Amino acid sequence: MIDNNKIQEIKRDYPELFNEFPLKFWEFLFSDELSSIISNICVESGIEDENKIEEIAFMITMVLLNRLPKEELRIGLKDGVGLDLNTAETIFLKSDELIFSKLPEFQKENKKEKKIASIGEILGLNDFKDKQNENKNFL
Repeated sequence: MIDNNKIQEIKRDYPELFNEFPLKFWEFLFSDELSSIISNICVESGIEDENKIEEIAFMITMVLLNRLPKEELRIGLKDGVGLDLNTAETIFLKSDELIFSKLPEFQKENKKEKKIASIGEILGLNDFKDKQNENKNFL
């Protein structure tokens, strides 16, 4: 788990982001529990490569931070991490059950508008709409 000094450093460096969520959320985000859940989801889905696990964790974190719509996680896992559609769907479903379902207890209501990026913006895909259309049957 991240120590309190690191949380305070993040709060100082990124006050606008830090103020969007309560301290309990940040503690969960940096917890050993979340790291373990993500790692277990990946291993159970046949992913053991550390770089891929880090990329998956990044995508999940972007959803947790409301910077990527949850509905676009599958596409991000497929196109950004390079997973096949079945593995991306499995990881999405397990993440939804084990991680995203916990969000209401950690998030506070916030009336501020947040910029939610599309997965295309995160991945730098110019032809993201084409990718979405290719995957329509999957979603």
